[in-house]
Amino acid sequence: MQTIDNNALAQIIRSLGVELFSDKSSYMVYNAVRNLESRTHYVDKGTLKYFSARIVGGSDQCAGTVFRLVESLPNGFQGKRGFRFVAFDVFGTVLNEREFFTSSQKATNGFYTWLGTFDLVGHYREAFATRATRAKRESDEMREAFNATFKAE
Repeated sequence: MQTIDNNALAQIIRSLGVELFSDKSSYMVYNAVRNLESRTHYVDKGTLKYFSARIVGGSDQCAGTVFRLVESLPNGFQGKRGFRFVAFDVFGTVLNEREFFTSSQKATNGFYTWLGTFDLVGHYREAFATRATRAKRESDEMREAFNATFKAE
């Protein structure tokens, strides 16, 4: 399997017209919202309120190809809060299974452990292939609809 470094992967993604994650603010909530808005509803005000979630950390990772979010949420019915990390790709897709940790630092450490086992290039290879297939199907459907509407007589 061919390996590629994060900077090369980021350059490829950028050349395809997809915006990478970046440091938009030192204020972590604003940074998370600015990076993830229009990609996912995960950090929308209503979603955070519904789940009683609080953003306690977040930053771009892997040269902007991954966004790491750490959140605090109610953990069960005992009234205690737990922490978990959530990793996003540039399309807003959640990349990891979410598990609770007892502190934000443990959640952050859990992210780096997870990242060490995650096939980032493989993920993006599959994501772009899926998007290309969907775009071709939609294009074919539009062409058929157009041709059916404006048949040559």
